[in-house]
Amino acid sequence: MKTANNYRIVSAGFTLIEVMVALMIIGLALPALMARMSTMANTVGYSRDLTIAHWVAENKVQEMYLAETLQNVVPTGRQAGDIEMAGIIWDWKIEAEEQKGMYAGTLRVWVRVGPQGQDPIVEISSIMVQP
Repeated sequence: MKTANNYRIVSAGFTLIEVMVALMIIGLALPALMARMSTMANTVGYSRDLTIAHWVAENKVQEMYLAETLQNVVPTGRQAGDIEMAGIIWDWKIEAEEQKGMYAGTLRVWVRVGPQGQDPIVEISSIMVQP
C-alpha cells in the first residue's frame, strides 16, 4: 500500500515572478528593436534616393558637356524639367554661367524628388573647360 510519503511532488515550469520578469524584458526590448528597424528602413530608402538623384544630376552635367562639345555652344541661363528614373519622377534645375578666361562656364545642378518646392536632395557644381 502506498502512503503519502512515497509520492514526490514534482515541480516543473516557471514561477509567476520569472514569467513576469521575462515579459517585462520582452516588453522593453521589442519596441526598441522595432524602432531601430524602422530607422534602418528609412536610411536605406534615403540612400537609394540619394544615389538615383546623383545619377540624374550627373546625366544632366554630361548632357551639357555633350552639347558644348558637339554643337560648340556654351550653355548659359537656367533650365528646368523632370525625368523619370527608377519609377520615380525627379525634378531638376540647371544654372549655367559663362565665364571669361580659360573656363567656358560653370554649371550647378539641383535634383529633388517630386514637385517643386521641396529641398533638393543633390546639388552638383561643375566647371566646363573650353575645348
